[in-house]
Amino acid sequence: MVEAQRSSKNRPADTPELKCTSIAKPPRRPDFNVLDLGFFSSIQAHQYRKRVYNVEQLVDAVESGFVELKSVTLSKSFITLQSVLEQAMLDRGGNTYKIPHLGKDKWVRLGDLLLSLPCSSEAVKIGKAALDDVVV
Repeated sequence: MVEAQRSSKNRPADTPELKCTSIAKPPRRPDFNVLDLGFFSSIQAHQYRKRVYNVEQLVDAVESGFVELKSVTLSKSFITLQSVLEQAMLDRGGNTYKIPHLGKDKWVRLGDLLLSLPCSSEAVKIGKAALDDVVV
């Protein structure tokens, strides 16, 4: 909060000024949507392997792709989402980051796939600083 520097007809000097700050972010950013990140693309890849000639066959192909999809695919998508969110924090909300290679398939082979990734202390520090800057 900032105090008013001079008096006006609306408020005397030294009265706290409340100014709202709006940060425009596109809604439903695809890089933050776990379904767009991996789940839909996996179903679509399965659906593309089947020949379809009408809408009913297309719906059947998509449904069979959903049924045949392994749960580990969704788990890997959530791990990727966590990595993307951390990179966005390190990039201070931007989208100029590269998604790091995590070796998720190796984790799956070893039976060691994590449910959540640890967040770096630097990302936490940057995220907290960004939240402190937001005026509520």
